[in-house]
Amino acid sequence: MDSRADELWKEKVVRLLDQRDAYEDLSTEYFHSFHVLLERAFLVEPLLAANSQLLSSPNSPDHKSAAQLLAQLSVLKKQNETLSLNCSRLSSSNKDLVSDVNNLKKHLNFKVEENLMKNNALNLINDELLSLQIQNNLLQDKISNLESENQTLVNRWIDKVKSDADKINDANDFLQNYKNFTKKK
Repeated sequence: MDSRADELWKEKVVRLLDQRDAYEDLSTEYFHSFHVLLERAFLVEPLLAANSQLLSSPNSPDHKSAAQLLAQLSVLKKQNETLSLNCSRLSSSNKDLVSDVNNLKKHLNFKVEENLMKNNALNLINDELLSLQIQNNLLQDKISNLESENQTLVNRWIDKVKSDADKINDANDFLQNYKNFTKKK
C-alpha cells in the first residue's frame, strides 16, 4: 500500500513538472511575441510623429498609408495588451507551479528520508530475527540432547527397577518354596 502511494505521488510530481515546463514554453513564446510587437511599435511611432503633419491634411498623398499605419499601430497595441495580460497570467501560474514543485520536492525528500529510516529499521529487525533464529536452533539442539539423555536415564532406571523387582520376585519365590518345603517336612 505504501509503495503504491509513493508511485502515485511520484507520477503526480512528474505530471506537475511537465505541466510547469509546458507553461514555461508557452510563456517564452508570449514573451518573444511581446518583444517583437514592442519593437514594431517603437519603429512605427517615429514614423507617425514625422508624418503627423501629413495626417492633419486629408489631401496628402501619404494620408492613406498613415491611416493604415495608425490601424496597424492600434492592432499592435491591442495585441500587446493581450500578450501582457497572458504574460502576467502565465507568470502567476508559473509562480504557483514553482511553489507546487518546491512543495513536492520537499515532500519527496521527506519520503526518501522516511524510506531510508524504514529500510534501516527493517535491516535491524532482520538482524534481530536472524539472531533469534540462531538462538532458537541452539536451544532446540540442547532440548533434543536433554530429551535423549533423559530417555537414557529413564531406560536405565526402568532396567534397574526391573532388575530389583526380578530379585525381589526371586527372593519371594525362594521364600515361598522354602516355606512350602519346610511345611512338607
